[in-house]
Amino acid sequence: MAPKAHDIEKAVEILLDVDDAGEAPALEAKDLVRRVIEFANTGKPRGLPGARELVHGGQSFLLDASEEHGALRKDLAAIVADELSGPAVSRLLKQSRHVSVKTFQVDRRGTLVPLERHFVPDLATLIAGQLLLIRSDEQLRDDVKQCRLPGCGRFFLASDDVKDASAPGRRRHRYCSPEHMDAAQSTGAERTRKWREDRAKKLAAAARHK
Repeated sequence: MAPKAHDIEKAVEILLDVDDAGEAPALEAKDLVRRVIEFANTGKPRGLPGARELVHGGQSFLLDASEEHGALRKDLAAIVADELSGPAVSRLLKQSRHVSVKTFQVDRRGTLVPLERHFVPDLATLIAGQLLLIRSDEQLRDDVKQCRLPGCGRFFLASDDVKDASAPGRRRHRYCSPEHMDAAQSTGAERTRKWREDRAKKLAAAARHK
């Protein structure tokens, strides 16, 4: 049976009252993506809607989220590589259904900033929605990267490294930090040097046997 207009209005009223009384902050869309990426990197879902917490002795403890963490890293890596499978998309679509409330606030510069508070039954639901957002938003999908330095694999937003988009110089799109970019370049230069030395030795040996 379809819900009546009065029932919908009442549900919206209750939801907005809950939103006004909610302790968790409403977040900008990109800030929520950053928190999801941080969870992918650290395994700690701090500040994420749906994260399970246990309060004991006045202290708050995050409950185990290793299953959600493993699935997130796998799906996010597939999205970054543009290799997310059809079955994975179907799974995320089923998981992602939830309710959110959008609001606006004025920042110090007088700019209207859109905010959103998500009401989700669990962490997996929130993660599924954010993964689909990254996949469907071309600009955001191009912004999310995974460090290519062997042994790292951290996710990051390339735009967070850009202080002045008009400034000259190469952007760091392949590595999560300047240190890892330098390390990769040093490793690459060392491999090139070794390859050249080995090639020179083989050519010299071949010349001696002529």
